[in-house]
Amino acid sequence: LCDGMGGHEAGEVASGKVCEAMSQYILGNYEPEGSFSESDMQRAVDAAFDALDGLEADDLPQKRKMGTTMTCLKLHDKGCTIAHIGDSRVYHIRPKEDGSAEILFVTRDHSLVNDLIAIGELTEEEAKHSKQKNVITRAMQPNMERRPQADIYENADIKAGDYFYLCSDGMLENMDDGNICYQFSDKIS
Repeated sequence: LCDGMGGHEAGEVASGKVCEAMSQYILGNYEPEGSFSESDMQRAVDAAFDALDGLEADDLPQKRKMGTTMTCLKLHDKGCTIAHIGDSRVYHIRPKEDGSAEILFVTRDHSLVNDLIAIGELTEEEAKHSKQKNVITRAMQPNMERRPQADIYENADIKAGDYFYLCSDGMLENMDDGNICYQFSDKIS
């Protein structure tokens, strides 16, 4: 899942290129249910950065300003591998016996407000209303002098009935963790 950066020109081009490059790399080099590791995911991320760098400046004059977030989940024989850059997220949600659901894992946004929460400058409630809530600290952009690192996670604790919810920041504007758990519970008919 890639979400083109809203205030930047050609965000949709960047997001499309990254999705296409990662998909082609993974599908072209790995068996659907075979092994897949953190280093394999890093190679897929590198292929996406290379694809962005390969866009022709003559065809796309606004290329320097474009960018995208990236969230990728690859299921494999040992569980799953997740990579992300920016503020799109992956949630791992498990239904409980009482019909409710719980969030087992969620990626951490690469955002200014998350950094400010981490150092105690903002509370989570203040962050929800901050004018800087959409400022991200990592994104995929072409021809970067230093490419930002993707956070990569491996998870072997997957059970039948688990859900993985990949979403952009726009899906989260009016939802909190309680709303997300409710949407994946048995309480909805």
